Amino acid sequence: MNWAVIIAALVTLIGGVFVYRWQKETDRLAELAKERRETYRDFIEAIDVYMLVFFNGELEAKRQAFSRYRVAKRKVFLIGSSWVLSAINAHANALNECEQVMTGARMGVAEELNDAIVKAEDEIIVQMRNDFAYGVGVGLANIVPLRREIRK
Repeated sequence: MNWAVIIAALVTLIGGVFVYRWQKETDRLAELAKERRETYRDFIEAIDVYMLVFFNGELEAKRQAFSRYRVAKRKVFLIGSSWVLSAINAHANALNECEQVMTGARMGVAEELNDAIVKAEDEIIVQMRNDFAYGVGVGLANIVPLRREIRK
């Protein structure tokens, strides 16, 4: 019996098992990244629609846009990174504050709060981009001037 053939077959078998497992993990991560991109894209579209009616829209249009925004946000909560979720919470807080000023429940300047909303939206996009850069310092700051925090 030729031991070299048996050893070669075992090495090939073991190597094949490791390559198969690595490929499956790579495919799973690629699928998750694809799903995240689609979910993030839907969320950004929902924000755009909601912001179109937030300040001057009719009540029914606001309700529909908010419903779409809320559903899209919940989908992001299922698969989004903690950095993206944190940015979305900051955006929701800015929207809340602005709505309180608009309804008279709180004192403030709506224009300043609108700037906070825009900055929060920019931060959401920065964090979504960072999800796909795997922690590399890539963000909107490289495209347009934005203040942003570096991920830790």
